[in-house]
Amino acid sequence: MSYRSSKISEIYTACSLHIENESFLPIIRGAAKRSGSDHKYESADFEADGYQLKLVLYPYGNEKRNGNGHISLFLAISDKNLFLSSGWEVNVTYTFFVFNHVHDNYLVIPDGSMRRFHGLNTEYELLVIKASGKGEMFSVVKDPENNIFTWKLENYSTLLNDMPIYSEVFTAGLCQWKLSVYPKGDKRAKRSLSFFLRLHSSASISVRRKVYVQFKLSIKNQIGRGHHERTDRVWLSDSVISWGFVNFISLKDLEDTSKGFVVNDTLITEAEITAISQVKYEV
Repeated sequence: MSYRSSKISEIYTACSLHIENESFLPIIRGAAKRSGSDHKYESADFEADGYQLKLVLYPYGNEKRNGNGHISLFLAISDKNLFLSSGWEVNVTYTFFVFNHVHDNYLVIPDGSMRRFHGLNTEYELLVIKASGKGEMFSVVKDPENNIFTWKLENYSTLLNDMPIYSEVFTAGLCQWKLSVYPKGDKRAKRSLSFFLRLHSSASISVRRKVYVQFKLSIKNQIGRGHHERTDRVWLSDSVISWGFVNFISLKDLEDTSKGFVVNDTLITEAEITAISQVKYEV
């Protein structure tokens, strides 16, 4: 590997990426589209000769590079310091390995040619690096431990203003969460209460990482006539930490005491994490 062709270093670095729960891929893709993000998964950074690299997986192909109908996987430079410098260049020689689970062997695609990373091209396509060295396993866990959180909003009539209200922090699926409620709706709402799930912190998410979550938000009916529930799924990250419903339930239904949502000046909300992504690292 070289920087601006000033040296050649024979450094051999391997990284593996293992995706479990393949049946979740269509759901994850749909969540990405709903949140306006690319349907891709980025591995943690790994180092080769002092450079920070990562694998970028598109389970349904990179549409921008005519990858429809295929799985696209790229090797990408992730070193921000390089992006800030002008005229940088890194040359990389690599070989591809594709693991066959049926025959328990690898399809080896020898290449041997050198690829050049630079400011205008920070990705090169590949399939998968040989499964040794640093590894990462991505999976989706259904109904993680302690996945239901109930939040009572007492003295609800005193909370009817334009400011959001936040719950205490709760933990589910190795992540810490909060709920936020706008009793009179946020600025986008149409005479409705707004209700959101917020990612507070996570043991498996860091800068440039994402966590996939399926969830259900509810307002409990306290006289047994059916709860008001809505479900969704989304990728959350350091840039998108909150997701939910601007028009969750109409203010008219909340104000009608016969509906049973506000009883003794108390509103009862609930969040259920039905599935969440987890990442395990292997060194």
